[in-house]
This record gives sequence, structure tokens and C-alpha cells, in this order.
Amino acid sequence: MYRGWIKIWRKSEDWRFHPANLDRKYTKYEAFLDLIMMANHEYRRIPFEGEYVEIERAQNLTSLKKLAKRWNWPKSTARDFLKNLERGGEIQMKSERRYTMITICNYDKYQSVESTNPHDTRLQSERSPHITRHKQELKEFEELKEAGDYGKPGKTQI
Repeated sequence: MYRGWIKIWRKSEDWRFHPANLDRKYTKYEAFLDLIMMANHEYRRIPFEGEYVEIERAQNLTSLKKLAKRWNWPKSTARDFLKNLERGGEIQMKSERRYTMITICNYDKYQSVESTNPHDTRLQSERSPHITRHKQELKEFEELKEAGDYGKPGKTQI
């Protein structure tokens, strides 16, 4: 079918047609995408009820009650859905008294890892020509704009 993938900006949740902004139930597909979007993209240590909880990449600290409310589902439906995802190998759950830690299995299939390591030249070399060209175009645009020459005949258009 389709090949490749896209990244979805978490701010898309603010979009007026996002299920969270509509008065309706999430579909199972939307709920799974929601789990992916709520997962941490990097390690974090957060304060939670007077102590710190460590959350790894691909994990989300939540509760069954929160998810059921967010998805506009009965708590039993949310529980069954999460158990089904766990049986299917899409997530792992660890329930504590105060919260549930959900880990998205194969998270890197959904979200790539962009290296911040300067020695990781594979990713840098793939992006570098595009970034360099874009920076050069922005520089030229700013110079033309400052000189008042942007849009005049015979001047470079970007």
C-alpha cells in the first residue's frame, strides 16, 4: 500500500476538527494515534504527587480514567481497548496504584530519532543540503528586502 511516514505536530491537537475538540467519541484508530502523540519523545523526570517519576521515550504517564474521559468512552471500553493493544503487542502497560504507564512498542517506527550527536553524519548529510539551501534563500531574501529590491524587475526572485 503506502510507503514512508509523516510526522504529526502535537499542536495539531488544537485544530478545530481534532476529535478532542468535537463532541464525539474517538475511533479506535484515533485513540491509538492519540497514545502515540501523548508519548514522550525523550526521557523526562517529572514531579508527581510529591515525588519524581522517570518517563522514558515512548512512554506516557496517565490513568484509565483520564483516557476514558479524553476519548469520550466508558471506562470499561477504554480498559478493553488498552488490553487488546497490549495483547497485540502495540503497547505495554504497567499499572500502579496512582497511575498507568503506557509504553508504545516500536515507537521508533512511528517517530524517527533525530540525532543531536555531531558525529552522526548519516542524518546530517541527508539534511544538510536542504538546510544550507534554505538558509541561503532566507539570507538572500532578507538582503533584497533590506535593499528594497525585492519584487523589482531584473532582481533575483526567491
